[in-house]
Amino acid sequence: MLDSGSRRSLITESCWKKLGLKGRPTVHRIRGINNLVAETSFQEVRLEFTPHFDSEIFKVDALIVNRIASNLPNCRVNLQKTCYPHLERLKLADPEFYISSSVEFLIGADLYTDLIIGQSIKGGMGSRSAIDTRLGWILSGMVYAGSNSRIQKSVIGHVQVDFDLKGFWDLESSE
Repeated sequence: MLDSGSRRSLITESCWKKLGLKGRPTVHRIRGINNLVAETSFQEVRLEFTPHFDSEIFKVDALIVNRIASNLPNCRVNLQKTCYPHLERLKLADPEFYISSSVEFLIGADLYTDLIIGQSIKGGMGSRSAIDTRLGWILSGMVYAGSNSRIQKSVIGHVQVDFDLKGFWDLESSE
């Protein structure tokens, strides 16, 4: 997930443990709406990742947290090509954006501006828009839950990054 409103990048504790990376001690209170403390992070980790279609390496320090957000999208998205003809040929950052999945990694403002290329494609009223990034195109807009209900998420995009575990192990063993 990309979120320009988050000051720091975050990774879930479960993802961090799967990757087997060493954390560094820190204390950060993570605040949300109404400036309420949502969680306190006691560790951070240096992450390196690549887009699923390229070998360009991005680096960021991420705070380790229990949970970032609920599954996104929170329901399966109807993927009829007639709904999004303006997005058909785009190389998406998350080619499976329509499948509900957990948010394991949030890229915050600490890396966000380095990733945004700036070009955008806007759909018609009520349709999804796309923003070009160095990770691929990210999508933004309303999610339709199948009936007439609409679910709105206040996020910029959901990005699924392919982690190169071998690269992580090589990096850790060289330090």
